[in-house]
Amino acid sequence: MRISAVTKSGRKLSAGELLERQVTQQVRDFLAFRGWRPVRMQRMVLPGSFQTGEAGMPDYVFLHYLDCQPACACLALWIEFKRPGGKLRDGQPEWHARERLRGGIVWVVDSFEWFEQLYDRHFSWLHTGETAVGQLDLLAGLRGGR
Repeated sequence: MRISAVTKSGRKLSAGELLERQVTQQVRDFLAFRGWRPVRMQRMVLPGSFQTGEAGMPDYVFLHYLDCQPACACLALWIEFKRPGGKLRDGQPEWHARERLRGGIVWVVDSFEWFEQLYDRHFSWLHTGETAVGQLDLLAGLRGGR
């Protein structure tokens, strides 16, 4: 199955013609529908004044808050978006490696089809109702050990 987008003039784009912003929008819509909150990450440096962000960090971090009252927990998914076949910039592979060593989930996404398969492998348990209870040890005590 090939994912395609349509230009403003109505012409269909093949997966090879997709732009980064189109891949980003497909994934953002998919995750928003599933309860993830997108946070756009941008690096800004004002020489001699201040800087925000970190060199090499991904475009977005998506947050999924877990319903585990009275306490709360959150999943974080870092995603660097690229057009199909796009390459990482200098510093990005190093940032991604450091964050993964800390236990972070960092994906480089250039295809919605690939992303959807990866998401289903890692996060399908979030969307299976009561069968998800207890699959994440972090939550077992908060939910009364169900």
